[in-house]
Amino acid sequence: MSGPVILGGDFNCIIDAAGRSTRADGKLDATSKLLMDALMGTDVAKELEEVKGQQASLFASESSKIIFRSTVRSVEQDETCSRFFFQKDFGLICTHCTGLCPKICSVNLKTIESVTAAQELRGCTVIKGSLIINIRGGTNIAAELEANLGLIEVITGYLKIRSSYALVSLSFFRSLSLIKGETLEPGNYSFYVLDNQNLQQLWDWMKHNLTISQGKMFFHFNPKLCLSEIYKMEVATGTKGRQEKMDIAQKTNGDQASYKSSQECIFLHCNSDYTSKRYFIGCKALWDVSWS
Repeated sequence: MSGPVILGGDFNCIIDAAGRSTRADGKLDATSKLLMDALMGTDVAKELEEVKGQQASLFASESSKIIFRSTVRSVEQDETCSRFFFQKDFGLICTHCTGLCPKICSVNLKTIESVTAAQELRGCTVIKGSLIINIRGGTNIAAELEANLGLIEVITGYLKIRSSYALVSLSFFRSLSLIKGETLEPGNYSFYVLDNQNLQQLWDWMKHNLTISQGKMFFHFNPKLCLSEIYKMEVATGTKGRQEKMDIAQKTNGDQASYKSSQECIFLHCNSDYTSKRYFIGCKALWDVSWS
């Protein structure tokens, strides 16, 4: 018999020409044992006892490579741990992560002006530094940004969204939960939103949690972003009360938004003598239906 014999039963087992089992637990079911006795003319049980130790050792060695069943494993010099399951700790030891292991990307200050630039941060969960998003156009931008920036959970510096005409929402930062503000934009800003002509929504605050540890927010010249969206973010992120009067422009945020597309897009502070139709998006007490 020159090759292995594959025997069926409750479990498949492979026996080589010398009668040795390659099954991990070193056991044969009754059907396989009878067939093996007939074919080989040998006591299979005895053979299996002799190699049981070797099989157990082999199985232990091989199973240690199955990283999703292990909590700790040793690695060779210069070998990297699979970040989906392990992170390197204390030299040559990989420890199991709960969920996706963090991938720290040190950038100092990174400007994202294209999908290609965003791809450089694909898989990053912690940005050690600050990000500037400056996307003026492109195809399928929201999906591309989410695919490449969607795992970012922490930004240690500040986040700036500037002149990104292609953006309607910031929901592509789906995992962002903390902006530390260890480094601030001049003026002590950790969240800075300027001149985004089509930005209409920040996040859905019913589903998204974001904390800004320190620093202020800045919003100017975002004509389709309602003030109510900004005020919601103040509450949600814990920054309410930090901003000064000029940090959130009353006249250049939401001044081109349509009340039809967002029933909440109304100025919260209305005066009876405030008559500019450009800035007056809607005050329930004074709404003139003829303006629509």
